[in-house]
Amino acid sequence: MRNQIDRSAGRSRSIAALAMGAVALGTMAVGALAIGRLAVGRARIRRMEIGDLLVQRLRVIDKGRPPPSSPSAANSHGIVNLASPYPFPETVSRLQSAFVDHGIKIFATVDQQAEALAAGLEMPPTTLIIFGNPKSGTPVMLAQPLSALDLPLKVLVSEPIAGRVSVSFNATAYLIDRYALPQELASALAPAEQLIAGALQV
Repeated sequence: MRNQIDRSAGRSRSIAALAMGAVALGTMAVGALAIGRLAVGRARIRRMEIGDLLVQRLRVIDKGRPPPSSPSAANSHGIVNLASPYPFPETVSRLQSAFVDHGIKIFATVDQQAEALAAGLEMPPTTLIIFGNPKSGTPVMLAQPLSALDLPLKVLVSEPIAGRVSVSFNATAYLIDRYALPQELASALAPAEQLIAGALQV
């Protein structure tokens, strides 16, 4: 009888130990699941924070960009593109008159469409005006002789699509950066941008 009691007691203790082990394992599993959920939650919050930060930075960048119609709104190649509200011939004429009225010399006006036709080729209306003021441009070339590659200044009038006239030219900031010119020489180049933009005003 005593042996049976001892065996029963031993079995009870084993069952109790197994039960306690199962509870412990269950507790560990629940803990691991909670930790996993916490890590996932933190990762999601981190991704949201990073996303918000990127959006904020993009907004700051966008605020610093000038509108497309601004003379200083140069693209990645340093070219300013302005839409003209006038027909192609009038746009060319207005630019030429603006230069002459401000004492700026027109060195050449190249009708590239006419030259293409003379060669038996077709081309949309395209005219290049080469202009400048030796009094302003000479100091620039003396400071950096290679700047003569872009001087005199040029403005391109084109109509790639009928009714859409575009005026394009190198940005002053691009020229200064390209030739490492002193900032004080910007005053010799910058007025051209404003003059071109002014000629396109309605």
